[in-house]
Amino acid sequence: DDVTCDVHDVQLRTAVHSWRVFGYRLVVVMQFVTYYLDTVTQMIYVAQYFGQLLPGSKICQWAWLLVVWGISVPVMQIPTFHASRWVIVPAVATLGFSVAFFLAEVAWVSPWYCSPGPSYGGVTPRSTFVSLASFAYAYGGHGMFPEALREMKEPQRWPSVMKWTYACLVPGYALCMNLGYYAYGEFAQANINLNFPDNWFNVVSIALQLLQCYYLIFYTNVVLVMGLELWCGVDPTTTWQPRVAWAGGLSPVWVRLVLRTLFLGSQVLLAEVFLGGSGDIILDVQALTGAIGMAGMTFFLPSIFALALLPPLGWAERWWCYVNFWVGVCIMVAGVYTSMLDLTEDASGVLSGACMLRYTYAPHDPLDPCYVSGIPGRRKGPGGEL
Repeated sequence: DDVTCDVHDVQLRTAVHSWRVFGYRLVVVMQFVTYYLDTVTQMIYVAQYFGQLLPGSKICQWAWLLVVWGISVPVMQIPTFHASRWVIVPAVATLGFSVAFFLAEVAWVSPWYCSPGPSYGGVTPRSTFVSLASFAYAYGGHGMFPEALREMKEPQRWPSVMKWTYACLVPGYALCMNLGYYAYGEFAQANINLNFPDNWFNVVSIALQLLQCYYLIFYTNVVLVMGLELWCGVDPTTTWQPRVAWAGGLSPVWVRLVLRTLFLGSQVLLAEVFLGGSGDIILDVQALTGAIGMAGMTFFLPSIFALALLPPLGWAERWWCYVNFWVGVCIMVAGVYTSMLDLTEDASGVLSGACMLRYTYAPHDPLDPCYVSGIPGRRKGPGGEL
C-alpha cells in the first residue's frame, strides 16, 4: 500500500508540474503575441497621425511606417521601465489633454443637433464581439503589471497605485465611451479625430496622440525585448560591460541596438501587411490584440489565479470568478474569429493597398451626423472656417 501511495503521489506531482509548465508557456506566448500586436497597432496609429498632420507631403502610408521605424529605434534603446520614468509625466499629460480636446470638439459640434443626426443601428453579432475585444484592449495593461511591480522601489505601494489608476481611468473611459457613442452613433471611428472638424483643436489633438502612441511603442515592447535579450545572454541593465562573447565581443549597448532594431523591423513588416488593404483596420487590429491576450490577462487568468492561490473564497467571490472566466473565454474565442475575418477581408498584402489613406473630417463624410445640415449655427470653429 505504501508503494502504491508513493506511485500515486509521484504521478500527481508529475501531473501538477506538467500543468504548471504548460500554464507558464501559455501565459508567455499570450503575453508575447498580445504586446507584439499592440506595438503594431501603435505603429499604425503613428503612421496615420503623420499622414493627417502632413496631408500635403504625398508620402505613402507604407513609407510613413518606415519613418515610424526609424524614429522608434532611439526610444527603444531605453533599457527598462525604470529608466523611462522621466517620460511618464509628459505621457500622462498628453492623455489628459487628449481627453480635454475630445470633450471640447464634441461640445462645440453637438452632433445630436445636426441633420440627419447620429444613427444607432447596424449592431451585429460580429461587430459586437469585435467591440467587446476592443473593450478588453482598453484595459490591456495587466500583462505589464508584473514587470512594473518588479521594478518599483516600494512595491508595497502597488495597491495604492491600482486604486488611483482605476479611480482616474474608469470614469474617463466611461465618459468618452458613452459620450462618443451618443454623439456619433455607428459612425464613431477608431481614429476618433476623423469624427472632428479639420480645425486647429483637431491638429493639436492629433499631435498629442502621436506623441502618446510614440511612447507606447516603447511601453508595449520593452518587456518583450528584455526577455529576448536575457534569452540571448545580454543583461538589459548593462551598457558597456561585460562584452557579449557570441556577438564578437560587442558591448551590450550595441547588441541591444541591433536586436531591438530588427525586432521593430519585424513589427513594421506586419504593420505593412495590415495597412496593405482598404478601410480603417485599426479597430480590427485592436480587437485581435485584445482577444488574444488582454481578455485572458484581464478576465479569466486572474480569476483562475484567485481560485487557485488565494485563501478559500466566499460563494459570491467564487461565482464572480466563474463569470469572469467564461466571459473572458467567450470574448477571446469570438473576438479572435471576428477580428481575423475583418482583417482577412481588408488586408491585401504588403504595399498592395492604396498609397495614401483618404481622411475626411466632419461634416463632409456622407455618413457624418452633420452631413446634411452642416454644423448648426457655427460658421467658424476653434481653428477657422469649416
